[in-house]
Amino acid sequence: MGGVTERIRYVAGGASRQDSVRCGLQSLADAPGDAVVLVHDAARPFVSVDLIERCIASAVEYGSGVAAVPVHDTIRRADENDVPVQTVDRTGLWAMQTPQAFRLDLLRRASDRAEQTGFQGTDEASLVEQLQGVRLVKGDRENIKITTSDDLRFAEQWLGGRMPEMRVGCGYDIHRLVEGRDLWLGGVKIPYDRGLDGHSDADVALHAICDALLGAAGMPDIGQLYPNTDESITGASSIGFLMDVADRLASAGWTVMNVDCTLIAERPKIGPYVSRMREKISYALKIEPARVGIKATTNEGLDDTGAGAGIACHAAACLIGCRR
Repeated sequence: MGGVTERIRYVAGGASRQDSVRCGLQSLADAPGDAVVLVHDAARPFVSVDLIERCIASAVEYGSGVAAVPVHDTIRRADENDVPVQTVDRTGLWAMQTPQAFRLDLLRRASDRAEQTGFQGTDEASLVEQLQGVRLVKGDRENIKITTSDDLRFAEQWLGGRMPEMRVGCGYDIHRLVEGRDLWLGGVKIPYDRGLDGHSDADVALHAICDALLGAAGMPDIGQLYPNTDESITGASSIGFLMDVADRLASAGWTVMNVDCTLIAERPKIGPYVSRMREKISYALKIEPARVGIKATTNEGLDDTGAGAGIACHAAACLIGCRR
């Protein structure tokens, strides 16, 4: 799947799932009607990328794509005292899951109709069914819903063969300060009489973070991915490198937990720009700014960095992913 291109928008929910979805739809007033909206239970943490993509594809083609699995168990209807009174023919019965994907205009009309009539559905498919049929997408039996304590115990046992794996990587970069170059650090242009010398914008902070992330994932470093012999990246913004690294990690099943870096420079002062650096880096990595650490120190006048001839950066990164 492609990366998220916009920041996450949080919307206050309602008293019920139906109300919460309606609140979400109201926040999409400017979205095109043919956009696809997915609704997913937070209680289904094991949903696969494949199932999400198939639901989206169905919604694009047919207007809806609702995950469901055939009912295999024998179903009996009971009376108010829990006494079985009738065996239900399970032929054609499906147990509904999420995600449930719909064209925005369709789900909006279904939500409006339910609001007007007072209809309370158990899921979005039941709302849309008041207007038209829905398209089922074969779900995944591993896409379990954790509702009871028994479900939670089962999930913990199942995770025994799918435990999250944590990786830590470190990165380092240094560039010489020269005249006639802009100074870029952490994706932010900083006013200064010199800039860092390099094939791209020579942003040591982003280069060190990229190498920390790539190292944690066991991937080639930035020197191999973006070599200085590649004329297409001459003067390129290193934010582009960081976004590309984020996409590579996501494709390999890794999630960035946090990054941290320490800039080493006698001058200029970095403090006034740290907040903007965190915003730039968090946007590129699709994580919260609180997961980005940026610190600065001097080298106390020692060696070339201490003499103000260059700027260096140390970085660390933590990834988490699932391996079966």
